[in-house]
Amino acid sequence: MIKSKTWALAAAASLVFVIQSLWLPAKAQLGQLLLERNWQQIVAGKPAASAWPGADIQAVAQLEVPALGIRQLLVAGQQGKNLAWAPGLVGADRPGLSDTVVSAHRDSHFRFLEEIKVGDRIVLTTASASFEYLVESMEVVDSKIHHLQLQTDGQHLLLTTCYPFDALQSGGALRYVVTAVAT
Repeated sequence: MIKSKTWALAAAASLVFVIQSLWLPAKAQLGQLLLERNWQQIVAGKPAASAWPGADIQAVAQLEVPALGIRQLLVAGQQGKNLAWAPGLVGADRPGLSDTVVSAHRDSHFRFLEEIKVGDRIVLTTASASFEYLVESMEVVDSKIHHLQLQTDGQHLLLTTCYPFDALQSGGALRYVVTAVAT
């Protein structure tokens, strides 16, 4: 009897861990689907409210990495609640005029950063313009020691995520930073 209760508790705990590990990637995929209609309204010049009823986010841009077949919709800001649904963009109102930063979770939207290479093209599209960048570097930095060095010339796009990609726990100080320069 005790062994069956122990087994049942172990099975329940395992199920909880599996569900938790699948929840963020599932939410990330769902977010992209829900933001798609919102983005199409914005591109068509129609005022778009929230991405879905009750949501306080909307699509503000699109990020593409053609070499990797990546296309993702971005939301404004980099708060945790936003990043659960989509990559977060800072500088959405000024790409081309000031450096732009996009951040996302390493185990969902920015998993592809493991595969990006120097010279890969990145396209950032807002409702009013499109900007092309070429990847010039990738580096791992300790966020406790180094802060992003943003320029005001608008020539750079920085993609940031937690590192390492296969870490068992989130929230470490290491960040993977991809720097791309405008073409």
